[in-house]
Amino acid sequence: MPCDSGIPDYRGPNGLWRRDPEAEKLVTYDYYMSDPEIRRRSWQMRRQNRTLQAEPNAAHLAVAELERAGVPVRVITQNVDGLHQLAGMPARKVLELHGTAREFVCTGCSARGPMEDALARVEAGEDDPPCLTAAGFSSRRR
Repeated sequence: MPCDSGIPDYRGPNGLWRRDPEAEKLVTYDYYMSDPEIRRRSWQMRRQNRTLQAEPNAAHLAVAELERAGVPVRVITQNVDGLHQLAGMPARKVLELHGTAREFVCTGCSARGPMEDALARVEAGEDDPPCLTAAGFSSRRR
């Protein structure tokens, strides 16, 4: 069942991982790194996911408004959607425990960039886009 912003729940009683335990492999580091097919499926899942199209809901906006009103607010979240920041919370005041779906990070050289850039490469036909910065890293991933 989607949350108020339209993003499906992963861990809840009716979450994706309960309905499809194989789906958890698509976002689990060890599976991702060890299996080229998991990486390919993971990129396709990200391409089809609605997270990057989601908009902040009333709760995100209310928290950001508290911050703007001078209430000292800090957010610790398990969500990876970046919606608190889109609602107006300063990024330095949001701790995303599981990272963010809005950026990619190279596991070889730690290069970062917008997820939209990586997804555009997947859309253009790359199954598992290698890092454009890490020398030699692409041969290890293929």
